[in-house]
Amino acid sequence: MATKPTNTLYNHNSTAKPSVVSKNLLSGPVKDEDCPWVQVGQLYLSVTITGENSWLPLVALLRSQGHKNFKVFSGRHGDIPNIVDRKGMTLNVFAKEHIDEDNKVRAKALKEFTDITIDIIDTQQSKTDQVKWLQEETQKHLKSNIPVIYAWCYSLFTMCEFSMPAVGDSLKLYEKVEYVNAQNAELNKTIAELVLTYFPWVLKG
Repeated sequence: MATKPTNTLYNHNSTAKPSVVSKNLLSGPVKDEDCPWVQVGQLYLSVTITGENSWLPLVALLRSQGHKNFKVFSGRHGDIPNIVDRKGMTLNVFAKEHIDEDNKVRAKALKEFTDITIDIIDTQQSKTDQVKWLQEETQKHLKSNIPVIYAWCYSLFTMCEFSMPAVGDSLKLYEKVEYVNAQNAELNKTIAELVLTYFPWVLKG
């Protein structure tokens, strides 16, 4: 059976709030094709949690629009916000198994759509200064007019960072009032506000 193209693709200037989008998504059975994405130029970002096959329906949609080459960034999951230590290393997100999972999805996609190419980009190449590396690596492909997919949960918030205090266990930060308040603040911004804050470099080309 052919993959159903995603039916939830927000424009970069949408006034929808991720907190509401997530609540609506989780109010019933979650299907991969229902994963909400945001389009910022040719960069595609997830608004909520993602499933193992969530970016496959997105590829199906983009292929129907004439795209044949894709760059899928993998190797990590996402937090809101993402914790960074004093050396600039992003903590608690990198996981090799995500590369393996996305390679399996890639195989499914290439079997179904024999006229496309998909490259899996390992974000673990730069665990320190991840935001800077992502911007540079992403722009390289966008300049070639190749769609880029950040294939992890909450990738709309990838550039949102939370600095770890000088003392303390980073895992405990998730329970701290400051972290929870920061998370709620981000979730209740509009998609348009988040894009203008974290992805102006895409909008400007």
